[in-house]
Amino acid sequence: MKSLPRAGWTRNQIERQLLTFHDSDPPRRKTSMSVGVHYVSDEIQSVLQRAHNLFSHHNDMVLLSQGGAREMEQELLAISSELLSGGIAGVVTTMSASGTEATFNALHAARTRARLLRPDVTAPEVIAPFSAHASVSKVSRYLDLTLRRAPHDADLRCDPAAIESLIGPNTIAIVASAPDWPYGYFDDIPAIGRLAQQHDLWLHVDASVGGFISPFIAANGEHVPPWDFSVEGVSTIAAGLGTWAYGMKPTSVLAWRESSLLQHSVIVVDDWPVRSYATVGFSGSRSAGPIAAAWAVMHHLGADGYRLLAEHVIDSKRLYAQRIAALPGVHLFEPGLVNLNFSHATMPVETIVDGMALRGWSHFTCDQPPMVSLYLDAASVDVIDEYTSDLAAVLTGDNIPVS
Repeated sequence: MKSLPRAGWTRNQIERQLLTFHDSDPPRRKTSMSVGVHYVSDEIQSVLQRAHNLFSHHNDMVLLSQGGAREMEQELLAISSELLSGGIAGVVTTMSASGTEATFNALHAARTRARLLRPDVTAPEVIAPFSAHASVSKVSRYLDLTLRRAPHDADLRCDPAAIESLIGPNTIAIVASAPDWPYGYFDDIPAIGRLAQQHDLWLHVDASVGGFISPFIAANGEHVPPWDFSVEGVSTIAAGLGTWAYGMKPTSVLAWRESSLLQHSVIVVDDWPVRSYATVGFSGSRSAGPIAAAWAVMHHLGADGYRLLAEHVIDSKRLYAQRIAALPGVHLFEPGLVNLNFSHATMPVETIVDGMALRGWSHFTCDQPPMVSLYLDAASVDVIDEYTSDLAAVLTGDNIPVS
């Protein structure tokens, strides 16, 4: 176990050790398709780092009542509200550290609302498709909610009929994905929204993947299923700033259809020696650095920049699909919004992933059904030749590491 050094290290010592740690990680270019790194360009990274470093020492919670930090966050939230609103007026947005925290805040609000309006429900339940992110299970356990997962249909998509069959007297909320993490498919949010309205249920949409790229993919003329507040019945939407918005982790937002729903998330503490302490959601003290970075990159790219990056993602997806599908024995599943999944006729997924890891590539996998998963970003096209060459070698049984 490492102990705290008796004497502090020099900056040169620290720099050398940091570089050692850095060099032991997988190469950056080989982690972009696992959501390990979203590094589009040196220029964008420079903008992020400058903004982050200026505000990293600021406690955003304390400074929210004054000055530039407050103005910056309010502008960021206003931009997010516009992008997620679907043209609906009255949407309000709050910060969260991650999609998991956003889901926590949404389901906490749903539980609070149910306690107020449905006091007869003593064992609240939440319904989500089988493909909903693991954080939904995690949050449900924290909040003592029973999660019922609805099986997907034969093409790995959400089945609204299966969701409807699980609705009972204790159901308080439904979670849908835009898109889901394993396959990249959008749940049928209009159909689920109708169910939420019919049964007076909270509908939370997890758009941690799609929230900040779907509007720009649609603006480029690509088809994107309905998913935002233009869909009746949607109560809250989580969207990640640290992934396809190309901000810095940890930053995410939670959008609320109207401010009356947001009130269910406010916690006021007045049973301690200091003045009344009120927060929206779970977060307490937090650095303003990631918020400044998100604000900076949004203003640096603008709508035109995001549309161009979205175009790069879609082009990458098409190119990777063509190259991977052409490899002997490969089965390519229907592509998702930003991801591709594939398997092989004879080679197990684990063997493929292990072989690619020997060559420095980092992957996610899916177990049901077994598949290798790629999550493409705007820089993925830069390594397509290297990736597909390595994959072809691994699929022929050549698992010799390549430096």
